[in-house]
Amino acid sequence: MMKTKNEYTNTKLVKAIANTLGDDFFLCDMLDQEELFELQGKLSTMICKYANNNNSLALAITKQLPKTFYTSYTDEQFAIR
Repeated sequence: MMKTKNEYTNTKLVKAIANTLGDDFFLCDMLDQEELFELQGKLSTMICKYANNNNSLALAITKQLPKTFYTSYTDEQFAIR
């Protein structure tokens, strides 16, 4: 039996988040405001993409952050506020 490749696994989401933040993210004590906005945009877009593909980790994140993420009732997709 051939396994179907799921491109939206929890492992892939965690790796994508780690790659977006970079290895030094938790070691730095200051971020440039533009760099912070860029990271926020990339992460929130990534979480929406995974949530819209029924990734359980991304769905849990969106449910825990209702001020950031919402369900668009027109297309029933997660979006960023």
